[in-house]
Amino acid sequence: MTMNIAFECNVVQAPTALTIDYRLTNRSAGDAGVFNLIATTRPDGTLEFSAATLYIEVVDGVLLTGKRALTIPPDLQMAAYVPPYASLLARGQSLTEHVSIPIPVKVMQPYRRALLRGQVLADMPATVTSLVFEVGVFPVDDKCRLVAENPAFPTVLNAHPPNPAVARQQILSKSFPLHQPVLVLDYRAVPWP
Repeated sequence: MTMNIAFECNVVQAPTALTIDYRLTNRSAGDAGVFNLIATTRPDGTLEFSAATLYIEVVDGVLLTGKRALTIPPDLQMAAYVPPYASLLARGQSLTEHVSIPIPVKVMQPYRRALLRGQVLADMPATVTSLVFEVGVFPVDDKCRLVAENPAFPTVLNAHPPNPAVARQQILSKSFPLHQPVLVLDYRAVPWP
């Protein structure tokens, strides 16, 4: 299925935060999934799904932000790949989210962090002058369906099987210049003794 997803996005820069508002509208003939639900675990072990959670990294002076299935770096060994949870974007429907990123911005890219050796902190100052926001969408059809596996979160869905969803993911992307540089706290690794 060829997907036709309209993607609107706006970024507002304030002294204390970057705010991203985006809207997806499914103009396709069928349903789509959106990899927009990145789970975090609270100290008590409960899951949390916040619109504010997104992947963040610095690439060549650009703040790359997004909600998508990440690409596995070739030198990272993984036993299994588990993509983010997804939302259903039914044919003709829209999905909107509001994300606020506090400044200084802390990076959060688990695969990049996994490649570093030692104890990793996000405290190394860097600046960025532009921002890219990405969202991953995929067709829901006979090759991949969405399954509710979390009874406490019935709208939090798993792509099943995940590999076809990840392989057919389309990245929707928008770039924005920042009117002044933004401080980012990038990763650094402290060697273990």
